[in-house]
Amino acid sequence: GADIENRDRGQADPFDINSDNLLAKALYQINESHRIGVTGEIFNREADGQILSNEGHTIAGMPQFTYTRNSAQDEDSRKRISFEHSWQANNAAFDHLKWQLTALESETKHDTFDHTPFNGYRNRMRNGVDSSNQFDAQFDKAIELENSYHEISYGVNYITNEFELDYRDYYLEGANTGTSKDK
Repeated sequence: GADIENRDRGQADPFDINSDNLLAKALYQINESHRIGVTGEIFNREADGQILSNEGHTIAGMPQFTYTRNSAQDEDSRKRISFEHSWQANNAAFDHLKWQLTALESETKHDTFDHTPFNGYRNRMRNGVDSSNQFDAQFDKAIELENSYHEISYGVNYITNEFELDYRDYYLEGANTGTSKDK
């Protein structure tokens, strides 16, 4: 596609993206009946770039909203830890139980910079944090009758989630320099 500046741009906007991800899992067979495990993950991504596809864009009939100096700086991270236990019980209630407890936190920090004659130079900051804790348990039971065989699975799932957003515009140059506006 065309390597131009505006909404007719055919190429991707130029970005430098750095990403790291570490995932580790360890399982241990305690005995014939029990196995435990732990999983951990750390993910980080940073992206800096120019939004050339928006450069020079004017909202129809509104010359005070012609966008220039478009760029972005984004940071995303995720942390996860899980503990699991598998039990081959072969009792009256269940033959097999597998349960897992997981904690997860994701965070985003996105800064999008632009300039218009109306707003001046601003940072459209969009930050969020998502935290989650989860418990899962699955029970499996095989039942053999005279002329049939059945496998039954049942379980429980419990999740708590917290989500926070901070959407704000910071005015860096122009008539509103040094102020911010919640979005």
